[in-house]
Amino acid sequence: MECGQPATATGSPAARTVRASPSKPRTAIAAIGFLILAAAGWLTLSQTGGRRGLGEKFVSPPHIETLSEGTFSIRARGLTSNKFAVPSGASRVVVAGQFDAGDGPGSEIEVYVLSDDAFVTWRNGYTTSTYYDSGKVSRGTIHAILPVDAGSYYLVFSNSASPRTARTVQADVTLQYSRWAPDWFYRMKKEEF
Repeated sequence: MECGQPATATGSPAARTVRASPSKPRTAIAAIGFLILAAAGWLTLSQTGGRRGLGEKFVSPPHIETLSEGTFSIRARGLTSNKFAVPSGASRVVVAGQFDAGDGPGSEIEVYVLSDDAFVTWRNGYTTSTYYDSGKVSRGTIHAILPVDAGSYYLVFSNSASPRTARTVQADVTLQYSRWAPDWFYRMKKEEF
């Protein structure tokens, strides 16, 4: 070793270095890394609408909130409005239901689903965009798909077309949406901030 001359191998010429196979901890780390990447990819796709439905079905049951139920009266040239909120984290947001203002000529009403800003515009007499507009009808089925962003909305029953007669309306309308996590998770998250 000190003289710088080549050394000859001692022992049998068949002796060689054998490389050990990868250890089990390295395989486990790789598997965990793969699972983390797969979960991140799944969440990314779900945020953009790719695989949203699967997670919603297994993580949190659908939320159903009653917006209008039973019979109520709308005075002549009047309206009845129900304000409701869509929380953050909601997806597949739908206002659905049915209404009936009776039979006969002149029993028509108008039903709208409007955003908060659109409601103010509409109340001031201007044309605005709606998520649902029944037109002048006696009865109808509501199916309004709302954006997934958090926000405030209005369900409006209008009797503005009738100058003298009040209308009695039977309506059963609900707000339905799904969330990625159970409600207690969002309440806990809200309390932290």
